[in-house]
Amino acid sequence: RIGVSVERRHDVMVDDPPEKRRRGHDGVAAAETLGRPLPALPDELWCKILTDVHQNDVFAFASSCRQLRRAQVSCGRTLKTKMKQYLHSQERVGRFSVLWFEWHSRCTRVKTKEDMKARTMLINASAFLGHLEVLRHWRGRSVARMGVWDTWTCANAAKGGKLEVLKWLRREVKCPWDSSTCEEAAGAGHLDLLKWAKAEGCEWATTRLCHKAARWGRLDVLKWARREGCPWTSRKVCSYAAEGGHLETLEWLGGTLE
Repeated sequence: RIGVSVERRHDVMVDDPPEKRRRGHDGVAAAETLGRPLPALPDELWCKILTDVHQNDVFAFASSCRQLRRAQVSCGRTLKTKMKQYLHSQERVGRFSVLWFEWHSRCTRVKTKEDMKARTMLINASAFLGHLEVLRHWRGRSVARMGVWDTWTCANAAKGGKLEVLKWLRREVKCPWDSSTCEEAAGAGHLDLLKWAKAEGCEWATTRLCHKAARWGRLDVLKWARREGCPWTSRKVCSYAAEGGHLETLEWLGGTLE
């Protein structure tokens, strides 16, 4: 936004009509009276600012205007968004709107290994957020036949608690799944989704499921899993609960193990 504002201010000249000048800030009006455009920040200063910009925000920074693009190039910052970092948090990945995913999907041409990685990240993040229209877009493209759907697609839908997306993946594209689907659902506390996946024959009874539930304090999931006969390693499950700081879970485990 700052970059766009700077670029727009370059177009404000002294011979603009008075009513236009009055709508601006006092600083803009003062600059107009000098008969010249407002000065822009030098590229060197933008490069200094760019050092504090997170890697996943560099693309947005460089897309703001030509000057910020120049700054990005001269500083050597790459235009790479590490989507995997955002899949650990609904709040973080939620910064990307469905329109962003749709636009990025249309722009992505799957020709190289890097393109394929970008496609996989787009699909997995869309499954996590429940952006079914983006998944339909990829299903409709010819490149979707090139192994686009894998077990992590279902696992990310489960982690996001998107049951309808998971059902669509299984029904429409025959997306494969494995124990990671149930494990991610357990870690995120999506018990209803976990029960559905188990009923549909998804592999679920792993020690990792209980360990993830303990790590994130999903006591209701942990109790259900034990009633259903899911295995665990007593020492590890207690360690994970303690690591996550979940006292109630740890107390329940203590009583159960006794």
